[in-house]
Amino acid sequence: MASLNESLFNTPNAKRLMTKYGKTLAITESVRKNRGFETTMERKLLTAQTIDNTKNMIRVMESYNAGATQPSSIGQYKRYAIDMVAAFTASTISPEIVSTQAIDNRVGMINILQFQYGSDKGAAKNGETFASALGYQGMNAEYTSAEVTGESLSAVSGTYTLAYTPVIPETLVIRDLSGAVVSGVTVDAESGILSDPGSALADGFTADYRYDNETVPVKAPLLKMDIKSLPITAQSRKLAAVWSFDAAYELSKEYGEDMQSLLATQAAAEITQEIDREICQDLYRIASAGPEVTWSKTAPVGVSVPDHYDSFWTEVVKGSNEIFAATNRCRANFMVCGLGVDAVLKCMRGFDANEDMSAIGPHFIGTLGGVIKCYVNPFYEADTFVLGYKGPNMIDAGYVYAPYMPIMTTQMITLEDFASRQGWATQYGKKAINPRLYVKGRIIG
Repeated sequence: MASLNESLFNTPNAKRLMTKYGKTLAITESVRKNRGFETTMERKLLTAQTIDNTKNMIRVMESYNAGATQPSSIGQYKRYAIDMVAAFTASTISPEIVSTQAIDNRVGMINILQFQYGSDKGAAKNGETFASALGYQGMNAEYTSAEVTGESLSAVSGTYTLAYTPVIPETLVIRDLSGAVVSGVTVDAESGILSDPGSALADGFTADYRYDNETVPVKAPLLKMDIKSLPITAQSRKLAAVWSFDAAYELSKEYGEDMQSLLATQAAAEITQEIDREICQDLYRIASAGPEVTWSKTAPVGVSVPDHYDSFWTEVVKGSNEIFAATNRCRANFMVCGLGVDAVLKCMRGFDANEDMSAIGPHFIGTLGGVIKCYVNPFYEADTFVLGYKGPNMIDAGYVYAPYMPIMTTQMITLEDFASRQGWATQYGKKAINPRLYVKGRIIG
């Protein structure tokens, strides 16, 4: 059976994008592999969709100046646009910590995964959501068992019938609206029809019982999966670059470098780290699974620094359990931290470091305890961190980042003052959908 991710990536549009930009995706995957990182299908789809959006934008811009060999509205941008977009999506940490869903219009739709009961069984009702990125209620503990607790009774043509058969008669308990046990009611094991000689039954009474869930045919409760779509609107970030004709000439003459290409690369790097920073700040701001987790850096008397630093793991587990208590479903599997926490992590014996030393802005630094992927954010307060959960499916997370146009540009112009100018922009949407998937923490002392 195909996984949800496989189903999402096997849609006609996803297959088209993966095939169309297969060569570019292979290059970005090779670069990440050489740095020791995997390229997930989520990141591949993000790259392919945003490249497609960029190519569509270039096509529209070209149509404004039809017939020209190279429209002035895009200048040299066409030469390196695809490479810039690929570099942008290859370096951002967003697919690792939040749901990343590229949109193909400025006003788009994002998808959220929901699991629902497909049957009435005891207190569980058909259509009720028990697990969703929007809110985890926790599954009814008896839904898949032979136990039925709290089944609401409702007469049909004057007859009360239990939903699950064959019933084990001696397990039947009927309760009235106050919860008191009603006596004298019997049940036909095969049909589930209740016999009420004393006419004590009424709509709204409840039945607790066991049924034989091994007899063929088995009446098994159903599980349904639904994908809820939410609207999202892209916002913009903009950056302008100015450089002198003389500087550009000397750079080309002495080093063979193109000023415009270098500035484009820097603009892409700046925009990437600012978006990662914004997402990390949002996660810290919305985190509300429980009270802030704290750990004192001051070692108790007689305890060595290495032993004391290892105790930080205890507080991480407490924070993870806060998420579990708030959701009844999941624990933390990633951390974003400031530089002070980064220093503690790298002194812990349970920390497996794997840092990309060439990374700019927020980036992956290693794994704690074999389960918590850790990312450092230099823009956090040094001694703060946030723990969070990102599910195995790309639409199972409490926050969504939806890029539309990763990197856009204006035409490059040079005026009579010999100063060249060019603008850069990005468009993306974002939406926080479940703050209980995150808890914040702090190192004190």
